[in-house]
Amino acid sequence: MNTILPRSGDGFLLRYFAIDDAQQFVKIESCPENKKYLGLPSGSYDDQIARFKKGVSNKDEFYKYFYAIEETSSRQLIGRAGLVKLASSPEEFEVSIVIDKPFWNKKFGTKILKVMINIAFIECKAESIHATIHPENQWSQKLFKEYGFIQVGVKNIDGNSSDDDDLVFKLTKNDYDSSTATAKELG
Repeated sequence: MNTILPRSGDGFLLRYFAIDDAQQFVKIESCPENKKYLGLPSGSYDDQIARFKKGVSNKDEFYKYFYAIEETSSRQLIGRAGLVKLASSPEEFEVSIVIDKPFWNKKFGTKILKVMINIAFIECKAESIHATIHPENQWSQKLFKEYGFIQVGVKNIDGNSSDDDDLVFKLTKNDYDSSTATAKELG
């Protein structure tokens, strides 16, 4: 894979997950705010560790563009970023970014989203990118809108009331303004 990595000095590195990342990964996803925004299934700590290890060991297409986010100065795992092909179309991907709460409001999401958009459109040859965002996650909504994503619908993930349906955003390759984040800028 020829994944486009950020320049040095951006403050982070995207890398593949290792089995040793399991505890920190589960800690990040177990943060109450992240858990709420992600709508993750509940399970015991051991179940979550096992799910992570199985995913890392599984070398199928699902995890091809799934990365650990490492803060460069401390070499600490601070989150994850991923692109997953949508079952409905091989040219459509869903992007997700999860960052550990102590690293919120430090522009990591902005920098990482730039890279993930470029990976999707340049390396994956995506025609569109989707993002599913919790309605209370105002920061993510604002960030994705700044990059040209538009809300195209809602997704009911829990089967209950529509009060907490996630918002679905989409960015097409044709609508993307490449001056926002080009491969040259990031490579």
